[in-house]
Amino acid sequence: IKYNFEKFCIRIDLLMARKILFVFYLLMILLGVGGLVYNIFFFQGEEPLFQNRSLITVIIAFFYGIIRMKNPSSPKKSLSYYEKFYENEIKNAFCDDKKNRKKLLKALQNYNVDKYEKSIQQLNELVPLCKNSQERYAVNFFLAKNYTDLEDSVNAISIYESMIQTGIADSTVFSNLSLFYIELGDLEKALKVCKMAIQFDSKNEYAFHNLASVYFRLGEYENGIKYSSEALKINNKFAHSLKLLAIIYYILGDTEQGENYKKRAIACRIQKKDIENSIN
Repeated sequence: IKYNFEKFCIRIDLLMARKILFVFYLLMILLGVGGLVYNIFFFQGEEPLFQNRSLITVIIAFFYGIIRMKNPSSPKKSLSYYEKFYENEIKNAFCDDKKNRKKLLKALQNYNVDKYEKSIQQLNELVPLCKNSQERYAVNFFLAKNYTDLEDSVNAISIYESMIQTGIADSTVFSNLSLFYIELGDLEKALKVCKMAIQFDSKNEYAFHNLASVYFRLGEYENGIKYSSEALKINNKFAHSLKLLAIIYYILGDTEQGENYKKRAIACRIQKKDIENSIN
């Protein structure tokens, strides 16, 4: 499972903003059409409050706005939005250099609208300009994220491993790297980096879940239950751990507990078919 929760949140924000804007534009069009109809068929005074020409202009302008909203190239979130959203990842990187700070933020913007090649190019241009660990972390972390979304596991793994070797890795880096090791079936390495992720941050529910997933694949179901439960102590609506617990309990023959966790997972938007397919 590739976790891309930050990107998901940004997409949700954009979707909600567009919905609100769409309703506003539609309302203005209806008001404009209503005013035009009133002027033509019902108004009996000397001069209407709004001239027909003005009303037609309003209708056309907001209708054009709706068409623009349907265009995939509609405006992206501002750079300041990404600066705030990713403040934990980029911290003060390039704060003393406005030009490079802006380039970093543009790279994040491009990453979030799936312009991976452009984002990678911008980040690679920043690599030789990094002067401290915060800058190296930000640039390398998002290079790895780009390669992850491009399904280029070789480059993503190489970058994460390099971050560990150079001492700039944090819990998220270890946790993300564990997913690749799990996919490759290298469970020994996965186990090691999952434990390192927890050591760096004992509140990282993803790290606990990934560790539980490793034990599940090793057939150590009790440890799978233990670490999935630890993830739920941090976030009791963590859907992936709820799903894993449902699967484990069904495998162990405890259908009551399995059904309980299945219902909770479904309530957290895990598809019922996904759970049942995993069990079968």
